[in-house]
Amino acid sequence: MLEQNVMSTKESLDPLLPATGATATDKLNRSLSVWNSLTIGFAVVSPVVGLYAIIGVQTAVTGGGWFAALAICLVMQLLVATVYTELSSQFPIAGGAYKWARQLGGGVTGQFAGVIYVSSTISMLTTTAYTGGVWLAIFFGSAGGGGSTLVLWGAVFLSICTVLNLAHVNVFKLVITVGVYAEMVGSVGVALLLFLFFRQHSFSELFQHLGTGTAPSQTAAFLAALAIAGWAFIGFDACSTIAEETHEPKRMVPRAIFFSLCMVGSVVLFNSAALTALCTQWPARVICLLRSVG
Repeated sequence: MLEQNVMSTKESLDPLLPATGATATDKLNRSLSVWNSLTIGFAVVSPVVGLYAIIGVQTAVTGGGWFAALAICLVMQLLVATVYTELSSQFPIAGGAYKWARQLGGGVTGQFAGVIYVSSTISMLTTTAYTGGVWLAIFFGSAGGGGSTLVLWGAVFLSICTVLNLAHVNVFKLVITVGVYAEMVGSVGVALLLFLFFRQHSFSELFQHLGTGTAPSQTAAFLAALAIAGWAFIGFDACSTIAEETHEPKRMVPRAIFFSLCMVGSVVLFNSAALTALCTQWPARVICLLRSVG
């Protein structure tokens, strides 16, 4: 009887249960609005980081004409987002893919999904920290250092982000909101500047030269473009990881997931079209502007 009572107590405190079934002490403070959740999803995907990270690889591998693959990849990611929105509406609990897999498939399935999720997150955050360290080094005038120097700057960047995550939630919301506004203005502003003053090609250039890169054929170039483009649209699931801190998560988190991806997709497509319309010899001032925004 005592063992049954202990098991019953453990089950009642299981954090995998929906938030509505948790006790008052188990619930997180729901201080985030749908806008805060949306901005977190937007910031994690980051159109500036995503697009400028893949554009060089895309051009080298495909040779050009990868805009269509980028658009198709966005549509495919929107289909994935619809699955995430449905899951987040049914299970509005913190933990994202791990908790959903465990709720639907049991403990083994949850552990399998959790290992994949944690491994991919570590890889993604390592890449983000290293890239952020590069821009941080440029900001402080230390861009000429070697690999070990950039790793050190990456560690500094990661430490700054860790401190921000430890700060009060209001400070975190402010930093995220300011960053999203700056990225939106910078991304759209750069794209408009390129379209209005530096455009050298017609819009047909977006669909030409596919297969002139290192890929052996047009089919291989298109498939490679699809695979590479996926990196520009990952991270929108971040909205679901803060479901228990969001007002009305069953309604608001699905909206935040879908609309954050739509916003990022629009910015990425607009910027990629603007960059493709440039001539191959970019003016030095445009390169400096792109670096400052990135």
